[in-house]
Amino acid sequence: MAVENLNGVNVITGLQASPQERADPGLAGGNIHAWCETVEVTAGASATSTYYFAQLPSKARVMPGSVIHFDAITPADVDLGVFNVGNATDFTDDPDALLDGTDMSSAGSANIVGDIAQFGDALWQAAGLSEDPNCMMDIKMTVNATATSGGTVTLYLEYTTS
Repeated sequence: MAVENLNGVNVITGLQASPQERADPGLAGGNIHAWCETVEVTAGASATSTYYFAQLPSKARVMPGSVIHFDAITPADVDLGVFNVGNATDFTDDPDALLDGTDMSSAGSANIVGDIAQFGDALWQAAGLSEDPNCMMDIKMTVNATATSGGTVTLYLEYTTS
């Protein structure tokens, strides 16, 4: 086995550089904000029904403590994504930017940031955009098939802004 002495790539690498490079406050030293919202999915809700949870700036970085809690809902396939506010066209809506095909057939919870490579990404990055549109984004859940049973869904978001 070999000994490794590695630096974190998001913050520490810049601090070790000469001249020193400070990380974005959204990654290091920024204030964490919280948003918590609950919706009720009713039995009989049709496919493509949407549930509005939050409105955050595109620069918001969703942190690993973010989670969605849910009762057993059938069918179970739901997405969580980012959408334009109202009739705005600042970017292309991405209905599954945060969660794709989440199974809610049994009561439980799921991490919002499912891929560790995306920890600390801004919403605009999660949506696959090449640059920040500098706008507000709606966070919505979409049911992908008609719900035969309903239940409570609570979204808890921790995020930073810079």
